[in-house]
Amino acid sequence: MRSIWLIDGLVRTKKMPIHRNLYKNMIDFGKIRYPRQKKGKFNKPQCLVPSMKNLELMQKKAKSKSTGMLNPVSEKVAFQSASPNPSPKPSPFAQRNKTMKPIASIQPIMQTRSPIPSTINRSSPLRINPFALSFKQRMVEKTDIKERLRNLPSCTFKHNGRSLSKGQSLDFGGEQFYVIKALAKGGYGTIYTAKAKSTGEIYALKQEKPPNLWEFYVCLELKERIHNQQILPAFTTITHGLLTNDHSILATNYAPYGSLIEVFNKVRVETHRCCEELVVISVAHQILTIFQYLHEAKIIHADVKPENFLVIRDVGPHPYIQLIDFGVSIDMKLVQNEFPNFDGFRAASKKDLIIEMHENRPWSYQIDYFGIAGTIHVMLFGEHMKIRKDNIWKPKAAIKRYMNQRLWEKFFCELLNIVGEKPNVEEIIKILDGELKTPENHARDKFIEFNRILKSK
Repeated sequence: MRSIWLIDGLVRTKKMPIHRNLYKNMIDFGKIRYPRQKKGKFNKPQCLVPSMKNLELMQKKAKSKSTGMLNPVSEKVAFQSASPNPSPKPSPFAQRNKTMKPIASIQPIMQTRSPIPSTINRSSPLRINPFALSFKQRMVEKTDIKERLRNLPSCTFKHNGRSLSKGQSLDFGGEQFYVIKALAKGGYGTIYTAKAKSTGEIYALKQEKPPNLWEFYVCLELKERIHNQQILPAFTTITHGLLTNDHSILATNYAPYGSLIEVFNKVRVETHRCCEELVVISVAHQILTIFQYLHEAKIIHADVKPENFLVIRDVGPHPYIQLIDFGVSIDMKLVQNEFPNFDGFRAASKKDLIIEMHENRPWSYQIDYFGIAGTIHVMLFGEHMKIRKDNIWKPKAAIKRYMNQRLWEKFFCELLNIVGEKPNVEEIIKILDGELKTPENHARDKFIEFNRILKSK
């Protein structure tokens, strides 16, 4: 311990003891002001007087440094001005501490990045991105889709072609279409409604730029790989096609009731509440049945959402849900032939961050079941699904008391916490089927009311 004179510019104070580590600490953090030195003389450093409270804090800080303890005191200490004159220029030590970042503040940011598993080779084809355009082009080259389409009478190839517009007439696939209006526009194309001249039927025309051969391929493959004729109406069917150098147009049967999200909004406007739970159970049963056949055919849809399900007829025991938009789907049969050591995708999609992507785990069919959970969540709760982890992954929205809590807890638990590639879909379908076997009059009344809203304008 030693003593120095502390001067505030006006009042001289008595000699006060100061710890040597505190004196060094004050120099380090720019609290010592060095006056301009005269030639041949050495001016002692002057210390700007802090308040007694701040001085005690600084002494504690210095002692903690000397003992090796962590310093709980903040480095931002307010000091009094040395004089009523403008404050002196900060010392070079103060400037240095403002610009330099402590190492400890950088380390946590680096540690939050998920490390790449050591079992993955960076140059291995296992790190393919199924959402990349180059991947789709590579897969198309492995197929004979162009030759197959040229042999179909319902498909037309042209060198040049006009983009669709309202009131336009065009011929392709052996049919003449009159474009009525634009129905919807998405990230992958624009949907128009058109009327066939020969039959008067209404069709949906999907135009994409650049031309999308992949969706033609997947729709043709589904017809060949799925042998159950009763389930085939649950998948979109391309009736006519047009391919040019800069765009493609595919025609499908028009669904007057619209998509699931449109139906849900209609029910909500009419009843001021979400869909009836029994109807949601029926929808979940049909969707899981559709994907059971789709995945057995080794196709991943990869863009499951309420907008990609159409209601094609009245709700009942028959298939009334249709899955559409296979523009970003994945053919696992092609992938496994191309990459024999394939054990799952590891690419993340900014659009759909599923649990496996979040945890940096390989994924394949899981992306569809996450989308199914999100679709049912919208119909059940009236909002898009947000998830949290409480030992297991589950939706943030609480299941209402009047709902079948046991059923929905099981449903979301199975679809969000998948062990392996797929959940036990057959078990979930069996549970949903049991719930649908309620008293016949009660179920019939719920479906009649829902169908009435469907048909209302």
